[in-house]
Amino acid sequence: MNQKKIEELIYSYSFMQREVIRLEGIYFRVSDSGRSWGVAQYGIEAAMPKGSSIRSAVEIDAMDKREQRMWNRIQAYEAKIELLDAAYDLLEDDMQKVIFDCMTDGMSYRSIAEHIGVSRHVIREKKDEMIQLFIESGHFDQNDQ
Repeated sequence: MNQKKIEELIYSYSFMQREVIRLEGIYFRVSDSGRSWGVAQYGIEAAMPKGSSIRSAVEIDAMDKREQRMWNRIQAYEAKIELLDAAYDLLEDDMQKVIFDCMTDGMSYRSIAEHIGVSRHVIREKKDEMIQLFIESGHFDQNDQ
């Protein structure tokens, strides 16, 4: 993966997290079936097992194309998020860690520079060093998405 793609991946971190939460909410939603959560059940209904919101292997096989695309996107985003979380552990410089965190939050160079109290040029240099470290480690090549 080249430097530009790694930088784009870092900046898309917060988007991917929000999208995974949104897609999981749609994908794993539980049908209400008209029951109120505040009403107790009595008799045989109370003793019967309740359905799970997690899909079984049979249900996954029977999904329609839209659900399958949604499932594949969830898995792809989660893999990229894990890749970035593991990349953070490669950083040793505290300033690079702060820059990485700010980038994953979607902050611009200018706002990161204001936050840390240095120039945009210093931020750009530190960011380039950080991404070069990722490239040299081969972390993103092994797990190329």
